[in-house]
Amino acid sequence: MNNIQFKNLDNLLSVYKEALKDNRNLYYFPSDESQGLLIEREKNFLARLLDDTKELSESNLAMQRSYNTYLLYAQYALVALEDKELCIKNFSISSLYGSLAIYLTANTSGCFDAEKDDVEEVLLINQGYLSQYISSLILCAWWDEVDKNINLLKQDLEHKNAHTLIVTQDNQLETNLYFILALHAKMNKIELDIGEFELPSFTHPYDKILQIYDTKDIKEVDRWVYLLCDTRLELIKENKNFKHITTQLFAYEILAWLAIRKEIGLQNPKEFSHPLMSIPIVKLFLQIQTPLPKPTKLLYVDELLEKIASKCLDVKIDNDALSQNKTPLSNTLAPKTGRYRATLPNTHLQANQLEGDPHSYARFLKDDTFIYEGLEDYDLSEITWSYIGD
Repeated sequence: MNNIQFKNLDNLLSVYKEALKDNRNLYYFPSDESQGLLIEREKNFLARLLDDTKELSESNLAMQRSYNTYLLYAQYALVALEDKELCIKNFSISSLYGSLAIYLTANTSGCFDAEKDDVEEVLLINQGYLSQYISSLILCAWWDEVDKNINLLKQDLEHKNAHTLIVTQDNQLETNLYFILALHAKMNKIELDIGEFELPSFTHPYDKILQIYDTKDIKEVDRWVYLLCDTRLELIKENKNFKHITTQLFAYEILAWLAIRKEIGLQNPKEFSHPLMSIPIVKLFLQIQTPLPKPTKLLYVDELLEKIASKCLDVKIDNDALSQNKTPLSNTLAPKTGRYRATLPNTHLQANQLEGDPHSYARFLKDDTFIYEGLEDYDLSEITWSYIGD
């Protein structure tokens, strides 16, 4: 990377940090600003849809905006608040919203009408966003969600001219989306069928990486990561998918490749040559070794899905999806050994009371069933256990 690009990265990082810190007026903190889940100050987009059935066609768009909102919260928590735990919690919420955006878009096709000029914007998903959503699920190590959503994408690729999920962009796949789909196919040792779609016009260095994605030479991995980082910095200047501060320096496609390597038992470099791999949000995901806890509740989602199901009588909405955020108490297991904290959504009337309750902290061994002893007076179905360390 030449000196100009180093300077460009320094400038981007400076703008990134200042933009996040300047955005503190966009947030509402129910108590001290270093505590609790960040929520929107104005009425949540999802809540507005619950009040207006006519706007239900924008439900998938609401999920997409919620993905972006909580991704911003995650990075704000890390950069401005220096709170890794809150960053991870918000990132998990963001990722689940991305998964729901894909699910709703794929399963409500034909149920809602939109003006011809707005069909792709309102009823389909931009390919760049799809690559982000899938990459986020990979970084969470929620492989069942990854497989489910990629299967929906593959089905859409086979629909030829009747796409229900992907914005076609002249029938050509976007580079990062193709890269993620191809990596997943290689990981599962299957052929990727892109139907009548064309390969991206811009493929280097992604095409070369697909050839050596499972190399055991970690120095080679570092060399290709370096080239990918340079490529991303170049794309930031011209690609609208990187126009938002949350995606400019969050190298999700690079992290997704490294996460897939780790999942199939390969080693990655412990240190990387490119400075982009050292910024806080990237470095955090390089350090995470276990799957992230999946949120058990998303604000307004159950109610909105039920309303959509009643509206879309000709569309089968899987009942499992309506309850996918609800985990039976008896089946909630600790993902790893350590200390955990029980929390309630900040909008819950008992949230502040639980925050100060010593019974909200407990230590569990890996795969222990969470015990709610001392918490019987709280709304147990709304409680989320979050790992806070050894």
